[in-house]
Amino acid sequence: MRDIFRDLRDAVDLHVHPAPDSFPRLLDDVEIAEDARAKRMRAVVLKGHTSITADRAAIATRMVPGVEVYGGVVLNPAVGGLNPEAVRASIAMGGRVVWGPTMWAQQHVDYIRRHPMSGYRAIGMRFPARGVTLFRDAARTDVDPRIYEILELVREADGIFATGHFHRDEVGVILDHAERIGLRKIVVTHPNYQVLEFTLEDCRRFAARGAYLEWCYLPLTPHWMLRSPESWGLGEIAAAIRELGAERCLLSSDLGQLHNAPPAEGLREFIQALREEGVADKDLETMTRATPARLLGLE
Repeated sequence: MRDIFRDLRDAVDLHVHPAPDSFPRLLDDVEIAEDARAKRMRAVVLKGHTSITADRAAIATRMVPGVEVYGGVVLNPAVGGLNPEAVRASIAMGGRVVWGPTMWAQQHVDYIRRHPMSGYRAIGMRFPARGVTLFRDAARTDVDPRIYEILELVREADGIFATGHFHRDEVGVILDHAERIGLRKIVVTHPNYQVLEFTLEDCRRFAARGAYLEWCYLPLTPHWMLRSPESWGLGEIAAAIRELGAERCLLSSDLGQLHNAPPAEGLREFIQALREEGVADKDLETMTRATPARLLGLE
């Protein structure tokens, strides 16, 4: 039997951060694609915090035949936040993923206010007084209707909506509407990222409602500036995968930072680490090959 964990053959990484970006990055679009091809990966998805990556992905695919490169758009202030027009533009250029806001999400902003982190000052990150949120009132009952239009656009395009750094209550709103309109490709972005403050019970609820949990390697890397004792560890992630079922889980790298390994190598390390935590080979295949490929429509 081939060693799927050494060569990454047919693996798909739904979450990589290339240069250029608003923060320093290790590799650009083409370099990421070349490295993925060298590892025999099937596809990668480029994510940019402040720009659409669908057009860049199309160029990278043309320049690096042998691996599929996809992109999308993150609903951060740089593209207008909850902006359906940005989503339309991304989809028109072949974008497959729409992410909720990241560092500019209200949940992220609130967390940083409570837990100041020096690493953000090092890259010149400035947080707004108010972050991007689905709620227009303090009681969290008045939902911005633009999210409904955005989810409908994703459904019509058979795309993926990933929750970014939304609060658990906002994820609930998204899952409610996704169920109403028949949108089945909802990915809960890195539930193991401590800024989100998700619990295992949250993950149980999300999975029971049909969402996919995207466990990411970035929060586990030794030099990650947001690492804290309260964050999810490998053992907790492995236990969650066994409880929730591999069919409801994905593995992604979330890499591209200067202080971390290249995304493909990070994904390989993550797979092997979970293997050593007792996650079955067939489940690792499902989470890194079958399910992400199906979500991208590659079957």
